[in-house]
Amino acid sequence: MTMENIQLNEILKLIRENFNNKKLSASQLSTIKDICNELISSGDTLHPETQPTDSSGHIPEVLAESFIEEFKSAFHSKYARTTRIFKPVVEKLFQGVNEVTIVLGQDGDDIIFCVEQNGKYFRIDETMELLLVDSGLIENYAKGLGAESNTYLTRKTGDSSLTNTRKFRINASLYRHFVNSGFDAILSFPAICMDDNPGPEGISYKYRLTYMMKFGGTKGSYELSSTLPFDRHGLCPPGNC
Repeated sequence: MTMENIQLNEILKLIRENFNNKKLSASQLSTIKDICNELISSGDTLHPETQPTDSSGHIPEVLAESFIEEFKSAFHSKYARTTRIFKPVVEKLFQGVNEVTIVLGQDGDDIIFCVEQNGKYFRIDETMELLLVDSGLIENYAKGLGAESNTYLTRKTGDSSLTNTRKFRINASLYRHFVNSGFDAILSFPAICMDDNPGPEGISYKYRLTYMMKFGGTKGSYELSSTLPFDRHGLCPPGNC
């Protein structure tokens, strides 16, 4: 059986299990059917969660929801919120580049998105322009949610040598989808990867922190957005960043 068929069987099994356990309603199944029909008619493709990071694509809503629910059940509710990157900032970040590396920081209970430029860190979420921030916010994340996510990873895998990384990537593919969508913000929500297939570097992302992304308005909420989800499992491999 090919990897594609194995992944398809896993998706179908997950849908059946959630429906049988009454975690999916008939109307939600109908929504999944509508999404599939929309993608077929548009020629778009459902990309598995473990596609290489240069292939940002839609994933089934039911998978995205299962990743988010795992995060919500494992971590404090203060972290379960939408993080927005506004269109002017996105356009500036992608001037002349095909990929943007986002560095995670923490300001109190807020997880923030930053980029590093010439040794300085600039906040890119919830702002209409790049905002210079203290580098200490990056270390705050390492001591805060970063440490908590490492503890969770160790508990789930039994391997204390594994660590979550502090960065992830957005590439030109997702950027083009965003520009073509006509929306004003990328809406991000924390999640835990529950797929056991290895990523392009041969490293399993299961139980690692990731981000789901949708599109919406400047005051939009990920959970209320009706657009198809993208998975940003493109976390830099441990030891590389």
